[in-house]
Amino acid sequence: AEAAPSTPQELGALIAADREKWTALIQRKNIRPE
Repeated sequence: AEAAPSTPQELGALIAADREKWTALIQRKNIRPE
């Protein structure tokens, strides 16, 4: 289990990483639509 972020900086880093992950997934789907 992941620990909850204790500072705004940690929360911001998690949000940024999650956004990059989803952006990559969306771009992959746009390149190769099902």
